Amino acid sequence: MERVRRFSLMCMAAVLALASPFSGVRAHDDEGQCRHRYGRGRETCEEQYRRFHACQRNYRRCGFSTLGDSMTDEYQGSVNIAGYNWVEQLVMLRRLDFGRYEEDPAIRGEPRDTGYAHNWARWGASATEPTYAEAYPWAQICGGPCTGKSLLLQTIPHFSLQVDGLVPEVAAGRVQVVSIAIGYNDFAIYQNALGGNFLDDRFDSLSESIIERIVGAVDALQAAGPVMIVAWQIPSSGFIPAGVEGIARTNASLAAALSTRSVPMFDLWAFFSDPSNVYRTSTLPDGTTVVDLMLGDEYGVRVVPWVAASISELVDPDDPRAIGPCRVVGPEWWDPVTTSALKCATLEYELHPLMDDNQHQGTLDCGMAANEVIKALNSTFALTIPPLSSEEMLEVAGISRGECEHHGPR
Repeated sequence: MERVRRFSLMCMAAVLALASPFSGVRAHDDEGQCRHRYGRGRETCEEQYRRFHACQRNYRRCGFSTLGDSMTDEYQGSVNIAGYNWVEQLVMLRRLDFGRYEEDPAIRGEPRDTGYAHNWARWGASATEPTYAEAYPWAQICGGPCTGKSLLLQTIPHFSLQVDGLVPEVAAGRVQVVSIAIGYNDFAIYQNALGGNFLDDRFDSLSESIIERIVGAVDALQAAGPVMIVAWQIPSSGFIPAGVEGIARTNASLAAALSTRSVPMFDLWAFFSDPSNVYRTSTLPDGTTVVDLMLGDEYGVRVVPWVAASISELVDPDDPRAIGPCRVVGPEWWDPVTTSALKCATLEYELHPLMDDNQHQGTLDCGMAANEVIKALNSTFALTIPPLSSEEMLEVAGISRGECEHHGPR
């Protein structure tokens, strides 16, 4: 009878494990094994799991962190973009804990630089080498002393430093949720700096190295403690057709490797590639074409989705058209200008899908990206983070709905 009872309990435990939304979370250690540790090791292990289970019960008690590049590194900081990205909006609107904010890049140095302490993403970062710092002859490019963003490109550290910085935070129980979004710059360097065509042996080696680095980061984090990890697919926009196909193969191989570690990949870019998710067009009686941006579950903000913002749409902070956020306009890349000025976004600027660099997502698009991250975390780990509403996205951009409901295309 006792054997039957034990068998029944084992079966029940197996069923519960399959049904648990957290059964896919891999960790370095089973919670029960903490008792086999002694001294501070056991105390640390138990504290990790206390915080992890508190996070599972209430997302407000989670420590969040990231690894990645400029799509994740805070816009208001070294990235210097007149907008707020998805991390900044999750902190502002959902009070997610990404750590203490630091404005002075000299306090923490590379790679953390400015921003939230647990956001290890670094502008211009790549998963492999060469980095931008190693791939370009900066003295020749600048033609003299480099200024502006070119200085930051020259000092990009290796991705391993991001991982090395985050692992102790997981081990200490300060971080339970991690997003990984990196790899785009690796292919950009390969194509634009090294002349790669995605059909040579160098591409195969690069693809394997990217997968190895990202999987290695996951292994290091899971070995450090219980952690929930999601990874982004690597975007392929801006690459030659062979590059789009090659990056798709890389994503497929990476997803397969991560699935064995219970880490899901989600395709943020598929969301934005479907126009019905982002905007709709309609024609007014006078023949004017109107484009409505999709925010949350509502339409209503008219934009021109295929045009990037212009630097000319930025104004001085005391200009009545300024609605913020702002950025420093002055030494751009290798331009040897020594003066700079703070310029702020206008309504026209904030309604664009891309910033004035024609590369990074605008504030409203970043709000939609934040919702895709929320969706991935909630569906995978049964967290209950509320998605951002259209009103909240507009508020972050400094826009009231009344200002933009009748804002027609230029």
